[in-house]
Amino acid sequence: MTVSVAFNIEMPNEPYVDDFSNGDVHASTYIGHKFVSVSVDADGWVISVLSEADTEAGLVEQAKPTPENHTALTIDGTANPFEASYVSRKYTTGAVANYTENLGTTDDNGDPETWEYTWHENGLLSQIYLHGTLKYSGGAFQKPTMRIHAFDQASFNASMGPMSAGLQEALDADSANQVYSAEQRQAIIDHKTYVDNITTKYAAVKHWKVPFKPMPHV
Repeated sequence: MTVSVAFNIEMPNEPYVDDFSNGDVHASTYIGHKFVSVSVDADGWVISVLSEADTEAGLVEQAKPTPENHTALTIDGTANPFEASYVSRKYTTGAVANYTENLGTTDDNGDPETWEYTWHENGLLSQIYLHGTLKYSGGAFQKPTMRIHAFDQASFNASMGPMSAGLQEALDADSANQVYSAEQRQAIIDHKTYVDNITTKYAAVKHWKVPFKPMPHV
């Protein structure tokens, strides 16, 4: 038997950015067992689920051994539906509207460029928060760590140099124009020009939103 407990998931202002200042929430429902037993390490990190049951007695019957230097903590899903959902992944959200942003730039045809991110019905919490970052300290839960983008802006900008250099090497290696046709060569030149201009054109755009053109097929 499971419980059904409504709760709100706080939504970040945009994906990959740790900013919830807009106060947006998405209505969700925890649909797991009433009680979830988890192991907590010496630093307060919630490590794993030990057992789930409708009664606390059932937790004891089904419990896995608590790892050394860990303690067992019981989460009441009716009192802490967010935490129970996070550790058990047993919750529903229904449809979640995609995030769409006008980048303020235009493509080669002069049309506005946009970036869209899909929020999934299954796994919304995993999209917002890193797994294994829920903490219990001082008798209270601490919010998990926001999932920010793994690649930073400086690294992205630095990667444009080698990409451009690789395209130039392809052109230099065919100085006799024996490998590429005139059309293929121009495609490489055009793409190199595009790459060289990315950090300028998209200076005000977060790097993961840049609408990359595919490499020319030559």
